[in-house]
Amino acid sequence: MKLALQICALSSLFLQCDARPSFVALIPNGNGVTGVAALGHVNAAGGGRTNPFGEAFGAAGREWTKELCEADSDGDGATNGEELGDSCCTWTPSAGFGASSSSALPTHPGVANSFSTEQLAAMTCGGEADLNAVASSGAASSTSSMSGSGSQALTSSSFGSSSSSNSGSFDDVVAPELQPRFSPGPKLDQTSPTPATSDTESLKASVVALYCFSIIALALTM
Repeated sequence: MKLALQICALSSLFLQCDARPSFVALIPNGNGVTGVAALGHVNAAGGGRTNPFGEAFGAAGREWTKELCEADSDGDGATNGEELGDSCCTWTPSAGFGASSSSALPTHPGVANSFSTEQLAAMTCGGEADLNAVASSGAASSTSSMSGSGSQALTSSSFGSSSSSNSGSFDDVVAPELQPRFSPGPKLDQTSPTPATSDTESLKASVVALYCFSIIALALTM
């Protein structure tokens, strides 16, 4: 009895190990999540209790259905398909991804991840292409704006040069000198008046000369 139980346990183990690759083949990027061998189990190595994605996978009949693809088993905001690179839910075990494969690395659909708004937008069906288009459009708009600014600056520079040239010609024009319109007043006689002392000096010299002449005349008569 004990030997039978041991054989049964070993058989179950081998079957479990044998079944794991088959489950991997039934899920897009089933072996593409780094460090995870069994996406449907709490233990990443496989075996034991299943995680939310493993339970949903079992409920779907162990098939990759559109409903399972569009479900968010771990509640992190991204669908199972978005996390496993099948955002448009077109993957099949026989045909694979075809032309709809995503360039993003797959993430675990059974363990909640922290995604930013931009990451969630890029993970949606066509979201990555839309973001690339927006980025390209933004770059084109930026280039256009820079080109427009350059043209405007060139126009301003040309206008400035033209203004400088015109201002140079204006500098050659001499403004007429403004003349007063009122009649000039009477001219002031700026001749310096003869000092009054000149007449006094002349009179004094005459008196002295007359006195000397009288003395000489008196001396001659004596």
